Amino acid sequence: MRQILLLASSLAVGWLVAALVLSLITDDSYGEALAAMLPVVVVMAALQVFVNRRGREGGKR
Repeated sequence: MRQILLLASSLAVGWLVAALVLSLITDDSYGEALAAMLPVVVVMAALQVFVNRRGREGGKR
């Protein structure tokens, strides 16, 4: 449970900062930048879960 909370908090902070940078670089509003970054956050979360699972499997061998 602790790992899930740490993952969610780190992804949320990264998502907000990346959206802020994207909105400053482009002429998009902050809401549009948040929506544009959502697929990236979903992929990052899926990859993190996959890496954690592979790490646990490798440690048991």
